[in-house]
Amino acid sequence: MRLLNFGEAVSLGPRQPEKLLRILEMYELVYELLPEIDALFLDQLGSTVRTEYREVMRRLGDCARATFLEFKRHEHTHASKNIFHWSVVCFKKYSF
Repeated sequence: MRLLNFGEAVSLGPRQPEKLLRILEMYELVYELLPEIDALFLDQLGSTVRTEYREVMRRLGDCARATFLEFKRHEHTHASKNIFHWSVVCFKKYSF
């Protein structure tokens, strides 16, 4: 149940672009564990756990999407106005 609480806390947290990779890794782990959760909680009482688990997985997916959009917005607003080509950078660094 702690995994569910932690997943829910992550999904409710602020949408910070630097946390995108961690959110995606957590979503991947939750997704990979889904068949085992289904196998462990087969009975009627387990249906509540399965439902909550899927809800946390959905929230993590929504959080990842929102964080990715925040990342795109951040990159767009902070994009450099001076575009350097890689060859120019290499030439300046290794000028003969």
